[in-house]
Amino acid sequence: SVQQVMLALQQNNEHAFIRGNINRLKAGVELSIPDSQMIREISAREAISEVAEQNKQWQGAKAIRLAPRFLAAL
Repeated sequence: SVQQVMLALQQNNEHAFIRGNINRLKAGVELSIPDSQMIREISAREAISEVAEQNKQWQGAKAIRLAPRFLAAL
C-alpha cells in the first residue's frame, strides 16, 4: 500500500523527517529507497494506522501554530 511505502521510506531515512513525522520532510534531503522486502515487512494494517496517527499529530501541531494568527485577526 502507499502507507507501507511511506513508512518504509521513513524507516530507511529517519534523519530526513523532522520530529519523526512523515509530513515533515526536510528540504533538500536525498532519500534512500527501501527494497520491496522492507516494504512488505510492514503490515498494511499497521501502516494505515501509523500514517493516520502521524497525520493526526501533524494536523494538531499545524492548528496550534496557526491559532495565534487566527486569534490576532479577531
